[in-house]
Amino acid sequence: MQSQRGPLGFTLVELLVVIAIIGVLIALLLPAVQAARESARQVQCINNLKQIGLAMHGYATANGNAFPPGRYNAPYDCGWGVFVLPHLEQSALAQNFNMNANFFDPVNQPVVQTPLAVFQCPSVPGNRIFQMLTSANQPFSPPVTGAASDYFACYGVYDASYGSSTQCLGIFQNNQVRRLAEIIDGTSNTILVFEQAGRPSQWCNGKRIPGLNQVNGSWWGAWAAFNGPEVQGYDDSCTQSIGTCAVNCNNGRGVYAFHPGGANVLMADGSVHLLQASTSLNVLYALATLANGEVIPKVDF
Repeated sequence: MQSQRGPLGFTLVELLVVIAIIGVLIALLLPAVQAARESARQVQCINNLKQIGLAMHGYATANGNAFPPGRYNAPYDCGWGVFVLPHLEQSALAQNFNMNANFFDPVNQPVVQTPLAVFQCPSVPGNRIFQMLTSANQPFSPPVTGAASDYFACYGVYDASYGSSTQCLGIFQNNQVRRLAEIIDGTSNTILVFEQAGRPSQWCNGKRIPGLNQVNGSWWGAWAAFNGPEVQGYDDSCTQSIGTCAVNCNNGRGVYAFHPGGANVLMADGSVHLLQASTSLNVLYALATLANGEVIPKVDF
């Protein structure tokens, strides 16, 4: 006589053990998946800067070996991003941008509020189209909006203790062009464009600070604006006070990215490097100036 058995299956204890094992595996795999995703985002960010570098050099080739002005406001205001549009395969946008009006003029709204992936680092939260404010952080009338950029041209050094205003100059200035021959410090030793990610929000040491950015949060930030601050260091309080933290401290006047360990910088020779978060302020200042004659120690790119 055969013994009768009940249906085979898991006991409650066995089921709980299996669930626990699956949970442990997921916990082990999740950081690796997140790291792989960030690695892919950083590769795309590097590619964005390389494309901007090619566009800058394409512009220079077509304009007497000179880079575009960081800001052009004689008489109408726009930034360097507008000048390189044709070299970023954005000729249609370039043709539709009215150079006889400011970048914040309503007539340029259809162009300025167009998001461009090449100007936005994928590691930064959100596809940011925001209401722009005046230089005094007041709303325009009528209201205007702009698509954000995470890449800013280097105007030089903001810290007056580094030297005279001439010694602090970077490649980009208002209503001026710089030729390659003027980069006395060498194109491989001079920053052209760097990450200053997260605008118009204010970010400090990986945390979002409520309110606008410290330096004209919505006046700078749209890709058509004159995104070209002078760099400075910050202290731990994340104020405008000059401090010793050089990278990933504050996105006001700082080199700032959402990548662990550093921020990407585009050099004037077209190469892109990760500037380590441990980079000293003096090294950053030396890289930001174009003709100060600094002896730059080996940078661990």
